[in-house]
Order: sequence, then C-alpha cells, then structure tokens
Amino acid sequence: MGLTEKLEELDHSVWKQYEKVTHYCNTEFGWNKYDLIKKAATGISISAVGTSVYGILEGYLVSSPALAVSHLFSPAMALSISYIINRTVDSFEKNERHKLEKGIIEAPKFKAWRPLLFPVMNLNAITSIASFLGYPKISENISLLTQKNYHLLEGLRNAGMASMLFFACSASYFKDQIMTPPKKKKTIPQAIKEKITEKIETVPQLEEAKYESIDDIVV
Repeated sequence: MGLTEKLEELDHSVWKQYEKVTHYCNTEFGWNKYDLIKKAATGISISAVGTSVYGILEGYLVSSPALAVSHLFSPAMALSISYIINRTVDSFEKNERHKLEKGIIEAPKFKAWRPLLFPVMNLNAITSIASFLGYPKISENISLLTQKNYHLLEGLRNAGMASMLFFACSASYFKDQIMTPPKKKKTIPQAIKEKITEKIETVPQLEEAKYESIDDIVV
C-alpha cells in the first residue's frame, strides 16, 4: 500500500467520525450536512476575525507595523469567504437534492491531502500552548507586563489559526457526507427543551392509594 492509499485510508477513518457527528445533528436538530457546512463557515469567520484582532494588538504592543497591517484586512476577507461559502453551499444543496429525486446518491470522496492539515493544526495548537507558558522568550528590554501580554496575544492568535483549520477541515468532511432526507430543523435551545419535556412526560407516575385511612392497611 502506497502513501496515497494510506492517507486515503486515514481520511476514511476521520470521515467516519464526522459521519457520527452528522447523524447525531440530523437526529437531534434536523440539520443536514449543508447546515453543518454553514456553521463551520461561521466558525472560520469568527476564528479569522479573532486571529486578526489578536495579530493587530500584538503588532501594536511590540511596535511592529508590518505584523499589524498583515492582519488588518483578514476580517473583511473572512466574512467574504463565509458569504461565498454560504452562497455556494445553497447551490450544491439544490443540485444534490435534484439528484436525490432522481435516485442518484453520490458516494463519499476520500482525499489524501486532507489528513496532512492535521499536523499543521496540531503545530498551531502546540505553539499556542507554548506561548501561554511564556515561550519563546522575547527581548529583555520589554517590560514584564508587555511580555506577558505579548505571549497571551501570540497564544490566542495561534489558537485562532488552529481553530480556522479545524473548521475548514470540518467543512470539507461535512461536504463529503451522504445526504440525508429533509427534516424539520430545530435550534439547540428547542432541542434541549424537547428533551427536558420528553423526560418529564416519561417519569413514572405513582399509583393512587387504594385505601382511605390507616385502618385499611393495618393487618
């Protein structure tokens, strides 16, 4: 088995985990894979905006205009990407539903390149943790408070980058899931309320007493 086949096999294993998530969300909330793609796109945007803000503050803190400017346009770009994804997803969903009506079901697609994003994601996560712990050390000419703030912002920025990659990977895995029949969609609070109501209704009721006074139960 070559490297490509091994990576595709690994991709299939990860895909199976996302299949469980897709099935759970469809069962509990009525969401299909395209709803999950949209939510992943929202996650990308929020992560990108956060990463940009942390990068700008970090550049200002250490007087690095280049670092600040490099993150200046990220929020607008992220929101544009999210908008494009949402519009594209609607088109994909319409086409796939049209195929389902004709009895055409698309098989899952496994990609050798996708698992390669996980080491990059993990590297960003590890770098984020290292930053929170105060590594790498920066110039001793900067005050201790500034150093702490720098490491905090650097950690948050790397965490944001890891988060962006996670949501991007998730969107790709959701895209390759098998389409499910349409269901009534629920919000998370609605689903929680229904669960609580269901549990209350299934609580066993005590049988009514078959006696009227203590004399009725004394042997």
